[in-house]
Amino acid sequence: MSISEDSTAVTLTHQCGDTLKVLLYGATIISWVSGRERLFLSSKAALDGSKAVRGGIPLVFPVFGKSNAGPTKELPQHGFARTSTWRLLSHKADSESTQVKLELSNDLISQDAHKLWPYAFNLIDLKANSFVTSMEVQNKDKEPFDFNFLFHTYFAVNNISTVSVRGLNGAQYVDKKRDAANFEETEKDVKISNETDRVYKSPSGPTQIVDEDCTVDVQRDNLNDVVVWNPWENAAKNMGDFGPEDGWKKMLCIEAGSVSNWQNLGPGESWKGVQTVIRSML
Repeated sequence: MSISEDSTAVTLTHQCGDTLKVLLYGATIISWVSGRERLFLSSKAALDGSKAVRGGIPLVFPVFGKSNAGPTKELPQHGFARTSTWRLLSHKADSESTQVKLELSNDLISQDAHKLWPYAFNLIDLKANSFVTSMEVQNKDKEPFDFNFLFHTYFAVNNISTVSVRGLNGAQYVDKKRDAANFEETEKDVKISNETDRVYKSPSGPTQIVDEDCTVDVQRDNLNDVVVWNPWENAAKNMGDFGPEDGWKKMLCIEAGSVSNWQNLGPGESWKGVQTVIRSML
């Protein structure tokens, strides 16, 4: 087990050979090698802190999308966590796992954001064929606040046309590509065949990506929602930082979060959401 760091990133290495790399900018995980690279990172992604990273696991906080009301209406889309530089608090390595803990606090965010959000932690734990990433939010202010949170995970897949997603059957979802109308998922194996942008509300269990060479389970703790997203060809062309041009064929976002409703945090309270990702060979 080992952990290496420089001024911009931390790399975790497990004795089985798995590695995970996280940028301090955005606390964004940009690589998870487990047999092969399991996360999609755009070939045009900015890794210099100039803008949010296109790919990996950006952190969506404290607002999902763009808010039209309340204090978050002044924030950029998806908030400020993914565009702030986090502080490395601690790291450790033992015979079972390697772990890093990162912090986003008042002195690390913009003055406008400072007025709204006091504190957040991201704890990342790499184990054999899996990793756990958890977000803890603390309210150290005198007033309550509302927030959304999402692990915006871009998975690398062999071919989007052969991938299926399980664990969503029976869940209600909002389809943003069909006028944000509500539907119930009736398929056991959900296929992606066009531009997809859905928010599934409270699926009953883990979400599973079935790929040609493996399955990847996304387990959630205190994260009720699952966003399923693929830009497909036309939307990908309209994103200046998306590449290669046909990269949409090789990625699928399965995003664990709490976004269909606001989380409310009172003074002195804390909230924690956990995502566990496990790879299994077919």
